[in-house]
Amino acid sequence: TGTSAPALPRPLEGIRVLDLTVALAGPYGALMLAGLGAEVIHVEAPGGGDIARTNPPFVSRRGVNFGGAMAEDEVSVTIVNRGRNKKSVTLDLKSPKGKEIYFQLVRECDVVLENMSEGATRRLGVDYARTAEVNPRIVYGSISSFGEPSIVPGLKGMDILVQAASGLMEVTGFADGPPTRVGIPIADMVTPLFAVNGILAALIQRGRTGRGQHVQVAMLDCMASMLAEEHFDLFAQAGVPRRSGNSHDRLVPFGVYPCRDGHVAIVAFRPEWLGPLLEAMGRPELLQDPRFSTRGPRMAHAAAFNGYIEEWTRERTTAEVVTELLE
Repeated sequence: TGTSAPALPRPLEGIRVLDLTVALAGPYGALMLAGLGAEVIHVEAPGGGDIARTNPPFVSRRGVNFGGAMAEDEVSVTIVNRGRNKKSVTLDLKSPKGKEIYFQLVRECDVVLENMSEGATRRLGVDYARTAEVNPRIVYGSISSFGEPSIVPGLKGMDILVQAASGLMEVTGFADGPPTRVGIPIADMVTPLFAVNGILAALIQRGRTGRGQHVQVAMLDCMASMLAEEHFDLFAQAGVPRRSGNSHDRLVPFGVYPCRDGHVAIVAFRPEWLGPLLEAMGRPELLQDPRFSTRGPRMAHAAAFNGYIEEWTRERTTAEVVTELLE
C-alpha cells in the first residue's frame, strides 16, 4: 500500500506452550502454534530426546548423510523441520524433581500439548486433572490415535493404521487396484489442525470465563469425519466405484490426463469452462451429444468423455496443452 504502518504482533505472542509431544502429529500442532507467535517449550526425555532426532537423513557441514550411524556433529533434518521456532528442555517426568519442574512450568504456561500413549500422562502424574489443579487457566490439548479410551487398546497408532481403519485407503487409488495410502502422512498432519483449532477456541473461551479446558482429538475421528462428507454409502448404492484414481467422475471432466512428456490436470465440469475446452480440442460438437451435454449423463459416460480428452492430450506436450487452454 506504500504506507509505513508498524507490523502487527503475531496473534499468539504472549502465549506460552508446554510441548510434551513426539513423532509427528503432536510436534506439527506445536509447530503451528509457534508459527502463530506462541513461545513453545519442547520437553524432551533424557538419554536422547525426541525420537525424531534419530530420523535420517542427517545434515552437517560435510553435507547430507542418508544412512549409517549419526555422527556427533550431525542433526536430523526431521528435528530441524519440526523443532523450528521452539525452545527445548530436557526433563525426566518420571522423577520427583522432573515432575516438580513440570508443575513450575505449568504455572507459567497457557497451553499444554501432548500425544503420549493412552494412560501415560496419568501414570506420570501430568494428566489434565492434576495439571488443572495447579493452573485452572491451562488449556490442555491431547492428541490420540483411536480415542481415549482407545477402541483398540494397546495398539500404537501409526499414520498408515489410521488411514486403513478410517476407510481413507479404501477410497484412494484406482478402481481395479488395491486400497492405497495417501502419499504423505495425512492423518498425522490433519489431526493437529483440529487440535490447534480447538486450542484456539478454548483460549478465546478462557478469555471470557477465566478457566481453561481439556481439548481432545483422535486421528481416527478426524479422518472419519472427512470421509463422512463424501457420502460413499450412497454412491455405492448407485454402483459408483469407491476408488476413482486420478479422476473425480461426479465432476466430469475433473482429472489427470496423459501427454507426450507427462501429465496435465484439467477441470472443466462447469458449462462456461467446458465450452472452451472442447473448442481447444476441436470437438465443440460433443456439447450437443446427449451423453455429455449435462453433468448427470456425463457422469454416467465419464470413461467415454475422458477418452476424447486423452486422445487430444496424448498428441501434445504438457506445455502445449496448458498454453492452448490458457489461450
